[in-house]
Amino acid sequence: MSGALARLAASVQAEVAASHPDFVVEVHDGTVRLSGRLLLAEGSKVIDSYDIAVVLPSDYPRGIPDVYEVGGRIPWVVDRHMYPSGRACLFAPGERWRHWARGLGMSEFLSGPVRSFFMGQTHFELTGGWLFGERSHGALGIIEAYSEMLHTTDVPVIVRFIGVLSRRKLRPRSQCPCGSGRAIHSCHMRKLADLRSK
Repeated sequence: MSGALARLAASVQAEVAASHPDFVVEVHDGTVRLSGRLLLAEGSKVIDSYDIAVVLPSDYPRGIPDVYEVGGRIPWVVDRHMYPSGRACLFAPGERWRHWARGLGMSEFLSGPVRSFFMGQTHFELTGGWLFGERSHGALGIIEAYSEMLHTTDVPVIVRFIGVLSRRKLRPRSQCPCGSGRAIHSCHMRKLADLRSK
């Protein structure tokens, strides 16, 4: 086990000890992994629980951890927001900032998007509907997310914005992806800079 992984595991264990005392953090196959029972509570009443595992990416905390429901309760199907590998789809790519902003730690990850995901699963089991609504799957879900962020339903415009956002560097003198014909710096520079910062 590398010293860096051991330090990361110890740091994460210390961080989650108060909020999730039953979670165990260990280094396994060169990755840091948390596992335990996630308790879903409303006030002081526990309403449900899930056995989960969280695998930290090599670029944590920059990268998003992978979350798995390991108790066999949720089918691994797209309509339950589970990938065939058993990994949970917590949110659409590009929406991390809404659910787990950069700079937040593992406690916030567990009490934020992970808790919301499993609350949604419990609600679905009880009602057949999603507590927080849902995105479409795949590329359409990404378009829906950016549609909300950009306040447009024009798919070619959304695709152009995504293209500009995916570049390594913004080019302020390039044509704005909104289609206005103006340069980015005199049109949507602030919006693009804001989205890139998230």
